[in-house]
Amino acid sequence: MLFDFKALLNLDEIIGKRLVTVFYYAGAAASAISVLVMFIAGIAKVAGGHVLAGLGLVLFCAPIGLLMLILLRILCELFVCAYEHCGKD
Repeated sequence: MLFDFKALLNLDEIIGKRLVTVFYYAGAAASAISVLVMFIAGIAKVAGGHVLAGLGLVLFCAPIGLLMLILLRILCELFVCAYEHCGKD
């Protein structure tokens, strides 16, 4: 199970790593949605007559999404390192 509500209420264990995992999945989903929105906006710009702006959005939406995922992964890795470091005595 990804998230145990019993452990959350009892404070028996640290759930930070699980929260980081949930945060990563939510951020990846938000990144995918934003790439889709950029792609659709680019197609709409091309249809509206702004060809260069639309092609720019269509061509660069995937690299921007990949960059967002890489930065999200780095941020989540830093949080996991912080949880592991704080857990040591």
